[in-house]
Amino acid sequence: MPVVVDANVTQPLHMALQDTAKFGSVSMSNLLHCVPGSTAHKLRLFRAMGAVLDRDGVLTGYTVLSEQYAASSLSRLAV
Repeated sequence: MPVVVDANVTQPLHMALQDTAKFGSVSMSNLLHCVPGSTAHKLRLFRAMGAVLDRDGVLTGYTVLSEQYAASSLSRLAV
């Protein structure tokens, strides 16, 4: 059965994730652009989520980039 944890990623690891079995996947969709702080600060999230993934676990997600970071003319149309 899937486990869903709705938590604040800027806070210490949610108690539902402490002392629990490792997960096969973690999704952080539409998240990083909302987290305040530097890139280094945001990278700590990957370390924390890596701690709850099993050995072959997968981290998925996406974020929104501003126009200056758009990779192609197609992505610029979406901004």
